Amino acid sequence: MLKVLRSRWSPEYTKQRLAKPKPPSDAMAFGKALHGSLLTPEVKPTFVVLPADAPKYPTKAQINAKVPSPETVAAIKWWKDFETANAGLDVLQPHGNYGGRRLECTLNKFRSHRMAMAAIGEGHAEVSVFAPFNLGGSVMRKMRADWVCAGPTIVDLKTAMDCSPKCAGKRDEFSAQLYDLDYDMQAAYYLDTYNAAKPDDRKDNFVFVAMDWDEDTEFVGIRVGNSDEALLKSGREKYVEALTKWIECDRDGKWGEGYDPEVTSLSIPEFAAKKFRSIQLV
Repeated sequence: MLKVLRSRWSPEYTKQRLAKPKPPSDAMAFGKALHGSLLTPEVKPTFVVLPADAPKYPTKAQINAKVPSPETVAAIKWWKDFETANAGLDVLQPHGNYGGRRLECTLNKFRSHRMAMAAIGEGHAEVSVFAPFNLGGSVMRKMRADWVCAGPTIVDLKTAMDCSPKCAGKRDEFSAQLYDLDYDMQAAYYLDTYNAAKPDDRKDNFVFVAMDWDEDTEFVGIRVGNSDEALLKSGREKYVEALTKWIECDRDGKWGEGYDPEVTSLSIPEFAAKKFRSIQLV
């Protein structure tokens, strides 16, 4: 809810988007398969990987043909049997950015990574916690952590385009992804919600385990990172601002468009202005 609100800062858009959620994507199906395989291996899998030798799915014309070819008949039967046997499961393609081969390679790399395995050592998976938030009104907060450690840490697993460390001339891509996709907000929100609900079991550390993938080489990179104070401060400012806005709209019953109806001033972003010593933003 908060990510949607922050995406356009329009309460009206947020209400409409939440009322009509986007269908699950391939990335979401892959993430669910990865989380389940690592965190709850004792639970029946929610996915199946399509065999590499599976026949192509018959087209509508092939299915409706008066005299289908033997190959089409065989393909229709294969898919009917496959869909019956795997009803309700997410189907991962054998290859591709969110395919079964990536899942296999990621699981193998993760299980051989000392710090990644230590991050999900003693603790509990998929922990849901509820706690109220009060500021100019009240709203119930919910969090569902990937992993809550027995110690002072909450852990979240993330897939990434690039989580490699920065070096001279290369920016830290995962830190940029973390900020742009509001992972910092998630970290602060989860810690604060958990501590409000369970003050006798405080959690002060939020750890991300990021995993990237290069399909050509089948390379999996893993990075374990602990959120620093600047990250948590940034995330806390984000979620408090968003929750306050939501409470205000809910309290007053006003879910206006959110876009300024008047003419506004446009300028270059602050980070761009910093490249030129002669430019000072007012």
